[in-house]
Amino acid sequence: MHGPKPFSSSVRQLSQVEGAWIGAVIECEGSIVRGSNRSHWDQPQVSVVSTEVETLATCLRLTQAGSVGYRGIGVNK
Repeated sequence: MHGPKPFSSSVRQLSQVEGAWIGAVIECEGSIVRGSNRSHWDQPQVSVVSTEVETLATCLRLTQAGSVGYRGIGVNK
């Protein structure tokens, strides 16, 4: 699995509908926290947790940022 894409000066402009959809997903299935990167600069981090692959794929497609991780339930480590 890969880490999130580094911050870029080019940010995709979402339409009103896209922004509303992303906002609703974050409100229902996500969180925004104040984190820090390795250089100790505070930066917001957005997380969306879902078992619906299409929801995660749409988030990635619309924002063009981030990564998807998988944590199996009941999987022996």
